[in-house]
Amino acid sequence: MSRSSEPPDSGWAAPDPDVPSDRPPDAPVPPPAGFPAGPAGGPPLPPGPEGAPPRNRLALVALVLGLVGGVLFAVGFAIAALVQIRRTGERGRGMAVGALLVSAVWLAGSVTFAVTKFADLSDLGDVTGTPEVRRALMIYPKPGECFDVLGDGTNATNTRKVPCTGPHDAQMIVSLQFPQGPWSGDTETERIAGQECEQRFRALFGTRTPGENITIYTIYPRREHLEMGDRTVSCAAAAIEGKLTSPLEVRDTGVREWSELRTGQCIDYDTDQASITVKLANCATPHTGQVLHTLRLPGSAWPGERVVGKRAEAACDKKWAYFGDDPIADRLLMSSLHPTEDTWAQGDRSVQCVVTAEHGKLRRSVMRS
Repeated sequence: MSRSSEPPDSGWAAPDPDVPSDRPPDAPVPPPAGFPAGPAGGPPLPPGPEGAPPRNRLALVALVLGLVGGVLFAVGFAIAALVQIRRTGERGRGMAVGALLVSAVWLAGSVTFAVTKFADLSDLGDVTGTPEVRRALMIYPKPGECFDVLGDGTNATNTRKVPCTGPHDAQMIVSLQFPQGPWSGDTETERIAGQECEQRFRALFGTRTPGENITIYTIYPRREHLEMGDRTVSCAAAAIEGKLTSPLEVRDTGVREWSELRTGQCIDYDTDQASITVKLANCATPHTGQVLHTLRLPGSAWPGERVVGKRAEAACDKKWAYFGDDPIADRLLMSSLHPTEDTWAQGDRSVQCVVTAEHGKLRRSVMRS
């Protein structure tokens, strides 16, 4: 049977009364063969549930990286995930936020650890292994801070910061930069650094020895420090014996070594014991002595204590003629100060001819105007 190309009528056509019919007029029309009958009418089925949105992969990656300490990557992935989630509606916002929080915890812990370790190094505490670290980083007390040298005192890097108001081995005075140039060995580097520190001490204190029990303690860079560009030289005032007990004033207080005295200067010192330093005094006020003359002895090799003493005494005796017939000479004494074997080895050749009163103190200058 062929399908007609004419559109069907909207209703049933009336039967032709002249054409006989093969079936009863009231019989129902069966459906076409091969097709089942449609179901009886009823309520429509409910729609199926919609599928859940997918989880954002960047959020998951960010969380994993945050947990294992990949802070920088975790933060980057978390931010990218939040941007995608806002645009696509995917799940995973909680994971992205969690990655940021975990990263913040990692970062806070890292900063705390670094600050604590740096504080330990700055305080120069006696911590196992820190001498090597300090040697590599050249981290020492800052100028004005006091410290103890731990162990046998030979390792300049093994130090501990202590209050200046209590007993301490040394006080850091100044830091400077080692002169530019190639590495010339430990001995030469130590010599140059020592000279630099001595010059700074003289500029600050007027002397290289600002106290009776004080010497310059120099910390100079090693070869590896210079190769890394660290040329720091640290200059400290250290106790020769025992401990220092108070902070040192970084200014010229009038303290001088005997070898630093000049002719005509009036001085105060303890006549009952040997000393390496004196205190400059006003010649118009009571004072212990006055420098009548200074000179330098010739020679390179140490000639011995007896020879040096005789040469110094003879040189000062000649200067006694300075007073001539002045009656003041009857009330004065002359003494000579000369180098020791140790100071001779350090280059000291100076002799000081010092006038003191036979009784009590001098009350004016003995030098002629």
